[in-house]
Amino acid sequence: MFFLKIGKATGRLHNFIVEPFCEHSDTDEMYIAIYSRREHDIILFYERGGIDVGDIDAKARKLQIPVSDGEESVFIPSEQVKTLIGPVGSEKSALLKAFIKALYTIYQENHFTYLEINPLVLVHGKIYILDLAAKLDETALFLCSESWKTRSGEAVDFPAPFGRDKTVEVGNVLLLKAFIKALYNIYQENHFTYLEINPLVLVHGKIYILDLAAKLDETALFLCSESWKTRSGEAVDFPAPFGRDKTVEEKYIADLDSKSGASLKLTVLNRHGRIWTMVAGGGKRKKNREISTNVNEEIVCFASFGRDVTHSSASDVVTVIIHFRDTVCDLGGIAELANYGEYSGDPSETMTFEYAKTILGMLTEGQPHPNGKVLIIGGSIANFTNVANTFKGIVRAFEAYQERLREHKVTVYVRRGGPNYQEGLRKMKESGLLQLPDLVLSRKQNFASLFMLLCCVTALQNTYCHGVVCVCVCLCACPTFCPALSTREPQKLGG
Repeated sequence: MFFLKIGKATGRLHNFIVEPFCEHSDTDEMYIAIYSRREHDIILFYERGGIDVGDIDAKARKLQIPVSDGEESVFIPSEQVKTLIGPVGSEKSALLKAFIKALYTIYQENHFTYLEINPLVLVHGKIYILDLAAKLDETALFLCSESWKTRSGEAVDFPAPFGRDKTVEVGNVLLLKAFIKALYNIYQENHFTYLEINPLVLVHGKIYILDLAAKLDETALFLCSESWKTRSGEAVDFPAPFGRDKTVEEKYIADLDSKSGASLKLTVLNRHGRIWTMVAGGGKRKKNREISTNVNEEIVCFASFGRDVTHSSASDVVTVIIHFRDTVCDLGGIAELANYGEYSGDPSETMTFEYAKTILGMLTEGQPHPNGKVLIIGGSIANFTNVANTFKGIVRAFEAYQERLREHKVTVYVRRGGPNYQEGLRKMKESGLLQLPDLVLSRKQNFASLFMLLCCVTALQNTYCHGVVCVCVCLCACPTFCPALSTREPQKLGG
């Protein structure tokens, strides 16, 4: 191969044309070219070709041939070709006319976009092409792969631009393909949710990641605790949001969550809040319970979340937790909402005990509030979580904290359904022997009625506006909206 430098570009010449010598004079040299435009082709001809042809656009005669979609061939009238070749002698004109028509046919059939012959020589009744430059439409390779083959049967080669080695480029493409496939496999196997590399550099046959940003799905920690470790063997760290450090309790629950196939989550919103929750995730009912009430649409919406369930998903679990939180906030309890989290995915009795003990420890810390505190143990209707087992763990936590719970005047509300829920609720009712104020609701009670009952039984009038409390009393007294309270008088429920 021959290396050549042209300007600042250095490259290799791969192809050479060796042709026989044709003896002729300069006056025998002619020029012809064909090139394409959007709606027509143009043929240029000049009877004085060669290396000193000069400004060919100004000197050559032109024949413009209209083309349209679907035309396989275009007929060129002989009169137009005669005008194109101009002063060429009669002894050469007939052969030259036939050559130009045949040349244009080849140009069309083989999808050329440009073809130039300079010089074209006609001597002794024969035409010689001494130099030719042409461009093919690469997008027509599928149509012309056979007709474009060389005399030896080799496929046409579209070389890279001068100064660029195509073999290197092909190698780079293959390397990038392999890298992207491997990168996506890593993305999937390690439960990424986002991954960005910018810039990604490929030089000298190697890939360099100069900057990378990524997000992991924290809920997959149980699956990926080993693969997420650093090179030094340290566990991956999920830092708290900027400006908010994790509490000791949040770190402890996160550690429990990483060791269990269940989902244990905790975020402390207000350690001094009066409304605490232990929410279990669950599914959603296929049929909505119809609710008759004149309360605004948002409250009606939250009041309709008690639904039968046959299937659930991760999104359903989140939905239940958000419904509890939003119902409390929507009904005026945002200032007193203490925590946000869940226990779901069939945690063991021990795991539930540890989770409940952590909640009760924060709930009963510090000085008792004069109006007492509230613990909502709620959830939708579980699919596979053994409610009896999880409630055993919660009751054990009650036993450990019963004195402090009474000291802080904690009222407990329970609303749950699912496998063995009757046994679980029975255990909760029996925990009344611990002398804790409690109310166990059936699974048919919706979230909003649970919170409205909370407003009525506890002395929250000192915290919330009287308008909201009045609405809660009226709704709780309505048998359609809250059947559990249909036999009670609202005035007896106030704190």
